[in-house]
Amino acid sequence: MNAFDYFFEHSSNLPKDFILNEGHSISFSSLYNSSLKLALYLNKEIGQKNNVLLISPNSAFFVIAYLGIIKSGNIVIPLNHEIEQKNLDYICRLCDTKCAFIAHSLIHKIKLDEMLVLTDNILNELLVQA
Repeated sequence: MNAFDYFFEHSSNLPKDFILNEGHSISFSSLYNSSLKLALYLNKEIGQKNNVLLISPNSAFFVIAYLGIIKSGNIVIPLNHEIEQKNLDYICRLCDTKCAFIAHSLIHKIKLDEMLVLTDNILNELLVQA
C-alpha cells in the first residue's frame, strides 16, 4: 500500500468536493479516477521507479499529477514553479529524469530536452481518451 492507496482507502467513491478554489472543484471520485488513469498511462510509457518532475502552481493539475505519479510506482520531484532554468538543468542531470509534468502556462519559460513533457492540456486529453 502506498500513500495513494491509503488516501483513497475510504474516499475513492465520494461525490463530495475535494478541491475548491477560484471556481474550480473536483470530487474525490474524479480525483481518484483521474489519478488512476494517469498512473496506468505512466506505467505504460515510462515504467516504474523513475524520477518524474512536477512543476506547477497549486491546482487540480498538480494534485492529479502528484497522486498519479505516486500510484504509478514512480518518484515525484515537485519543484517551485518559479525555478530558474540553470537550477532546473542541474536537477534534471542530478535526478536523471525522463518525464516532467509542467503547467501549460510555464511551458514558454522552461526548456526541457529529451524527456516526455506533459502539460495540463495534454493531461486533460489523456484522461478523456482513457
